[in-house]
Amino acid sequence: MLSVHTTYSVSSILKKGIWLYLLLLIFEGALRKWVLPGLSDPLLVIRDPIAIVLLIFAVYHKVMKWNWYLFLMVLVGMAALPLTMILGHGNLFVALFGARCFLVQFPFLFLIGTVFDKSDVEKFGRFILWITPLMTLLIIWQLYSPQSAWVNRGVGGDESGSGFSGALGYFRPSAVFSFTSGTTTFFSLAAAYVVYFWLSTDKIDRRLLLVASVFVVIAIPVSVSRAYLFQFIITIVFGLFVSLTSARAMLRASLAVLLMLLAFVSLQQFAFFKTSTTIFLARFSGANKTEGGLQGVIVDRFLGENYQSLVYATEKPLWGYGLGAGTHAGRKLLGNNRTVPFISSEGDWNRMTSEMGPILGLLAVGIRISLGFSLLFRSWLVATRGHFLPWILMSFGFLQVTVAYWSQPNQLGFSIVMGGLVWASFNQKNH
Repeated sequence: MLSVHTTYSVSSILKKGIWLYLLLLIFEGALRKWVLPGLSDPLLVIRDPIAIVLLIFAVYHKVMKWNWYLFLMVLVGMAALPLTMILGHGNLFVALFGARCFLVQFPFLFLIGTVFDKSDVEKFGRFILWITPLMTLLIIWQLYSPQSAWVNRGVGGDESGSGFSGALGYFRPSAVFSFTSGTTTFFSLAAAYVVYFWLSTDKIDRRLLLVASVFVVIAIPVSVSRAYLFQFIITIVFGLFVSLTSARAMLRASLAVLLMLLAFVSLQQFAFFKTSTTIFLARFSGANKTEGGLQGVIVDRFLGENYQSLVYATEKPLWGYGLGAGTHAGRKLLGNNRTVPFISSEGDWNRMTSEMGPILGLLAVGIRISLGFSLLFRSWLVATRGHFLPWILMSFGFLQVTVAYWSQPNQLGFSIVMGGLVWASFNQKNH
């Protein structure tokens, strides 16, 4: 009995710690903007010490399970750190900031996957759906408020605002996050959970599901985010595709799509939604002209940038410019270090190969790609047996695991969490 009780206590402590990490991932920006603006810089990495403590606790109690993804990525980080100090920029703080991606955050993905099980992943999904209406109301408020308004205040209390260029004089809202990218990732995750719960309506209160479904639709134009629209469509396609494996699932998926289409049409009767749709279409049209439409967003930005980084990887220094050199925080700390050129953040593969060189950089990229495809393939296998959760989460999680920008702490957090949630969703029982 003592052994069982001890195991339960360890698992319970770790789960609570992971929940704290998840809550900070969502609300860290609110702390940096509104609650504790004077502590905005340390709050940028507030999740790292939590992850470190939980990882040490898990290793001590022999909870962590090693695999080759984890082993190789930690090896990459351990090799890149001394090389950064000897052959790279040599700044210890910047090096540690960059190394934490491999030595802290990536291992935390597997801690989530080990400690959480399917029921925990569903519980987090229900939490996301509960706060989705509030998050949507917040971005409506932000969209129609001037950037000087308190609700649009930036990190550190910046009164110039946290919005980003939109269209027609309106700015893309950042919700509770430090940057507008957080709005896109949050609603993409919410949309994935909405689709999953439509396929598994016995797992959720249907009234909550209906309300959340309407609000993820409202968020499409209000967020003024093309990336969210594309991600929403991808998730719908994943849901419809997997519904072909079951007549019951096909009926539920078709009903969900029909209801969301009706919601979109009905919402056009409301002035705020009609105006936001006009803003979104103007943003869509303007960005398409400058960036090349769908090709500019998907092919050039995601695939093109990353492909180019692989092609020209061998033209970079063998051991790179040093960990953290391609991050915004790293560039600020390095200041006018002329030995380190500006590293584009449009593609994270470019940052990795620039910071660590072609050998370690390409190895890290390969690990991310391999993990992403492994999770996708495994998700499809279980989906054909009626277990839809991993597959639907991978509609958003695949790009998060493989190409998300680890240079930005919030995007890094969502990437790690998505990989961890998918890994955990395979666990039917964990104790």
